[in-house]
Amino acid sequence: MVISRRHILLIDGLGALLSTSFLGLLLPFFQSFIGIPTNALYLLAVVAAFLCIFSLYRFFQSFQAQDKDLKFIVVANAIYCLLSISALALYWEEITMIGLAYFLIETIALILLVSFESNLLSHTVQSEPLL
Repeated sequence: MVISRRHILLIDGLGALLSTSFLGLLLPFFQSFIGIPTNALYLLAVVAAFLCIFSLYRFFQSFQAQDKDLKFIVVANAIYCLLSISALALYWEEITMIGLAYFLIETIALILLVSFESNLLSHTVQSEPLL
């Protein structure tokens, strides 16, 4: 499967949409099973929604992703990852095993995505797809 620079924005946007849906819609209903306060879940959902909007807008707005788009997403995803880890640390006493599992899975996915996007940025030919 070939993934172009432009399509990484789609993948990123859909992943952020999934995070937004979980953090803003699903997990607050199960807050007692997660352990992190609802307002913290909503804050993370707002950040994920912003990343979703940016990524999907840039995907649909241009036919070829620019380096600046990918650089922004790499930095923004890394910051979001740090926010998630900070939420874990801040609410460590309250978080449940289910909450810990969710945030660890999300963090691992983000680290893999940031690594992939950084690798993609290191390629000098912008139109060249990366396997």
